[in-house]
Amino acid sequence: MSARTEPRGRHPPGYGSNAGHGLVALWSARDVASYIHLAMAGAQRLGHRVALYNTSFGPAAVATQETHAYTVLREPAKALRAARRIMPGDLTGIAYGRHLLDVGQAHLDNRHLAAATERLMEARSQSVVWFRHQTVARQLVESIRERETRPSAAIRSLASTLDI
Repeated sequence: MSARTEPRGRHPPGYGSNAGHGLVALWSARDVASYIHLAMAGAQRLGHRVALYNTSFGPAAVATQETHAYTVLREPAKALRAARRIMPGDLTGIAYGRHLLDVGQAHLDNRHLAAATERLMEARSQSVVWFRHQTVARQLVESIRERETRPSAAIRSLASTLDI
């Protein structure tokens, strides 16, 4: 079996990156764990982040994709567990901001409104212009605002940024 799944040639990072991006095809089958296992095997074999073809691949990329997959599947405990494997500096800029939106959604799904709000504030701090155009951010802020009896100053600020 490993002969059929092991990366070959000069570009194992490309193999791993493609394995991670293939998660989209598997979400309907809910078979994220086995796919993540395959991608993580490639990432661990490399041992570090590798830039390739205007993207990168490594353990943090796999953890990011796993977080996103479990967030979409509404499995917040698994999403938050995967998110904890991302260390400061592994992601930067809007890549980190996008990841924070996933983490915020997972916290909201767990009814942790304060933690979700904190992640949204962090995401906005990555780029206000980028944040303003994020539909997910808008949906999260609206959801939190509906659930809070009295919207916090942070939620009012985020709502203002998003013009809602």
